[in-house]
Amino acid sequence: VSWEILIKDFRTAVKQIKNKEQISLSSKTASFKLWSEMLQKYSERIPEESIEYWKNLNEKLKFTKSLHSHEETVNEAETYNYIFDKDVSDKLINEVKRICNIRANEILLTALGLAVCKIVGGSAGIIVESHGRTALDKSVAVDRTVGWFTSCYPVIIDCKKDINHTLSSTKEELRNIPENGISYLPVSHDLPKNTDIIFNFYENNTAYTINEGNLVAFNSGSSAFLSKVSVDCIITNGILTVNISVPESIHKKEICKELGVEFSGQLNSIVDFCCRNHTVMQTPSDFSDDELTQTELDELKDLFEWTDIDEEQ
Repeated sequence: VSWEILIKDFRTAVKQIKNKEQISLSSKTASFKLWSEMLQKYSERIPEESIEYWKNLNEKLKFTKSLHSHEETVNEAETYNYIFDKDVSDKLINEVKRICNIRANEILLTALGLAVCKIVGGSAGIIVESHGRTALDKSVAVDRTVGWFTSCYPVIIDCKKDINHTLSSTKEELRNIPENGISYLPVSHDLPKNTDIIFNFYENNTAYTINEGNLVAFNSGSSAFLSKVSVDCIITNGILTVNISVPESIHKKEICKELGVEFSGQLNSIVDFCCRNHTVMQTPSDFSDDELTQTELDELKDLFEWTDIDEEQ
C-alpha cells in the first residue's frame, strides 16, 4: 500500500513539474507513530470473544502438519515463480466473484489449503499476511500514511468432501476472523511455531516498483523472516503470478515443485468449478443472522427451492 501512495505522489509531482505548476499533493493522514500508539491502546482492550477465538485456534493448530521442520532465514531462501495464463487470471479476478459471491483471496487460500492437505494430509495451518490498516478509530485515517502496517494471523483450511464445501468453509473461516486478524499478535505475542507456510496476496498492483516506466510486481521477501515457506500471489497487469520461497534444504526443490504443481492444479479446478456453477455460493456470513449455520442455510435452500437471482433476471 505504501508503494501505491509513493508512486501516485511521484507521478502527480512529475506531471505538475512538466506543466510548470506548483507541486500540490493530497493531504497527509495520521502519522505512523500515532497509529502505533493507538494499536498499543487497542491491545489493552481486545474483546474477550476475540481472545477466546485466537486461543481456540492456537489449540487446533497443534494438530495440523508442517511441510518440513528446518529453521531457516530469508538469506537461505530460494524463490520459484508460477505464472498463470490470462484466461485463468481473468476468471479469478472477475468472473468468479460475480458468479459465486467469493473473493479472489478466498479462492487462492482454498487452493493452497487443498494443496497442503494433499501433500501432508489433515487440515492446513497457514499464516496470512495482510496490509494491517484496519480502522481502529474512525476519526484517525491512515490511507495515505507510509509505513509497515503489516499484520499476520493464522487460519486453518479444512479439506471437506468436495470443492463446494471446502470453498464455503474457507469463506466462512476468513470472513469471521476478529478485527481482520489485527488482534492475533497482541493476544498470542508470537506466530505459531508449527505453522510453516505464510500466504500473501497483492491485488491490483498493491505492491510494485518502477521499471522503465512500467509497473512490475515487487516482493520485499519479508515474509520469509516469519515462516519457512512463503506463497506470494501477485496480480499484475491482469496476470496472476505465484512466487513460492522455500528455505535452503536438501528437499527444497522437491517441496517447491510438489507444492507448486498441487497449488496450480487445485486453483485451476476451483476456477473451473466456479465458472461452471451458476448458483451463487451463499454462506451464513452473507446474512444478518449471526447464529445461522451452514447446515441450517442448506436446509432453508432445499425447503424453499432457492433460486439464483441472476437466473431469474
